[in-house]
Amino acid sequence: MTLSTTASLRRRRHGGASRADRLIQWGTWLLVVVLIFGPIVPVVYAGFVDRPLYESGGVLTFGNFGTLVDDPEFWSALRNTALFALMAAVPGVVIGAGLAVLVARTDLPMRRAFSVILVAPLLFPGLGVTLGWVTMYSPSGFVSTWVADHFGSTPWNLYSLPGIAMVTLEKSVPLVYLMVRARLSSLDTSIESAALTAGARPLRVLLTITVPMLRPALWTAAILIVMIAFETLGLPLILGGPVGIDTLSTYLYRIWTTDPGRQGAVSAAASGLLLLVTVLLWLRTRIEGDTGRYTTAAGKPSAARHLRLGPLRWPSAIVVGGYVVVAILLPVIGLVMTSITYIFTPAVSP
Repeated sequence: MTLSTTASLRRRRHGGASRADRLIQWGTWLLVVVLIFGPIVPVVYAGFVDRPLYESGGVLTFGNFGTLVDDPEFWSALRNTALFALMAAVPGVVIGAGLAVLVARTDLPMRRAFSVILVAPLLFPGLGVTLGWVTMYSPSGFVSTWVADHFGSTPWNLYSLPGIAMVTLEKSVPLVYLMVRARLSSLDTSIESAALTAGARPLRVLLTITVPMLRPALWTAAILIVMIAFETLGLPLILGGPVGIDTLSTYLYRIWTTDPGRQGAVSAAASGLLLLVTVLLWLRTRIEGDTGRYTTAAGKPSAARHLRLGPLRWPSAIVVGGYVVVAILLPVIGLVMTSITYIFTPAVSP
């Protein structure tokens, strides 16, 4: 076999392989497009026609959007959703980032145990988490009853917007914790070490050096929580439905299931939500793409140096442990006890 023949065979094999690769790539892209836009296109189109899609003779119109604008319940649901998102995002970012910094950057006792327990709620089913919180922190729950018996009243109400946001922290805090901790692991600690060597106190180093470098992760986490708050249905439906609190998701669900004639308005509102999520995703991408502004050094980051908390070491561990007990362990105990007893309430002995 000559060299030219061998080269020709190689070109044929490589050409066949490249064609197969292109077919796989185009097939993958086609599948992604169908899975993403297949459900979206009918919803958006339904928002611009004057009748359900299963009826013929539909005419393009903006009337569905006008119906939403004229409905005071829509504006009430939108306001509730915005408040819910704010009350979920701000505490979620503050608590999650604080826990990540304490576990990853300080000499906090029991860091390894906390690092596992803090992300465990991500593995819990959402409905189970909600039932656990209701068992413990509803007006007739065990913790609420104990607090009311000893202090006269409870400072929280689970069946309210702050209460719904409080339950949301069970899932949002671990997300923020993971995102901030990942950012911390990629940061070079040489500046922190230099500040400590120069005599700066650990708390000052955390507030003036570490936290500013976490801004991209904090903004990204906040945007993610806002997106989750706008699309969450189960939690507001269970806790807000009995007391008449509507968010956008529960408002749309209620109209969809009780008023078939307004399905066009539901599609119009869903189109608005899609636009909002798209803008938030774009904003998140811009923030993540600008992380170079917060790069401290090129190359492999220096090994993390744990900041000494000094006299705050054990008080900090008690605070973290208190969060674990209140937000994770007690709801889990409530869920487990509910599942193994006929009725589990302070009013009746199991």
